[in-house]
Amino acid sequence: VKPETELLCNIRENVPHWLKGDPHRIQQVILNLLGNAAKFTEKGTIELSIECINCDENDAMLEIAISDTGIGIPPEMQQRIYDAFNQGDGSTTRKYGGTGLGLTISKRIVQLMDSDLLLESTVGVGSKFFFLVTLPLGTDQELKTKINQSYEDQGDDQQPSALPGRTVRVLIADDDDVNLKLTIKLLTKAGYDTDTAHNGQEAIEKLQQQNYDVVLMDMQMPVMDGLEATRMIRKLEIDIPIIALTANAFESDRKNCINAGMNDYLSKPLKRDKVINCVNKWIAVAHI
Repeated sequence: VKPETELLCNIRENVPHWLKGDPHRIQQVILNLLGNAAKFTEKGTIELSIECINCDENDAMLEIAISDTGIGIPPEMQQRIYDAFNQGDGSTTRKYGGTGLGLTISKRIVQLMDSDLLLESTVGVGSKFFFLVTLPLGTDQELKTKINQSYEDQGDDQQPSALPGRTVRVLIADDDDVNLKLTIKLLTKAGYDTDTAHNGQEAIEKLQQQNYDVVLMDMQMPVMDGLEATRMIRKLEIDIPIIALTANAFESDRKNCINAGMNDYLSKPLKRDKVINCVNKWIAVAHI
């Protein structure tokens, strides 16, 4: 992404937490489209948005869209861009590079998911590529089984403590019980002592009452979200490392975390080694 371009992520609240599908293929399409948008957008914004269009007890239909404020595509060129080795304008190949294969591959993958890759574009204003995909709903039990297996595969050897001579105390603020249980399991296997809060307000109250070494703070919670809670914690002059937990790994999310007073952030799903290394790093910094 160019310096004058901001990358945004907008996952609507109506999108179900757990869905079953092929994450690698969907990710490939999203990355192809984001890469294409970045190539043709000199300044402005590129936005990934995901919205649930329809949902019943078995399936959810999602609209996945990538919008940009780039150069746009003329109407007469909009069908040709899906042809292999083709760009919207032959002259753009020299300026922007690339073969145009990304869109061809993306369209084929989407078609294999019984959908189609669609386009809305205006020259000089920008473009929006989007597609609909229907995915079966997952259950908490299926998620627990899958992630528990993943954690077991990572091993359960305890890590050296960042504070020799005593146990590290971690406060986990997250409103999702499944995420809480999995994070607790990950940390306790590594030898940490854990406590929990289900929203930002509860996290603040616990920090005022007890001593912790680090906070893992979910970004989106009821009552008070992670960003607001962090701002309040800093106003109260509680000096403790706060690490954001977020499903969004975009630069704009990282900036929001840092601007609110957080020290770092971890992307979900959490990886054991990354969590432990991040926690130990900030505890060490806090006790220099």
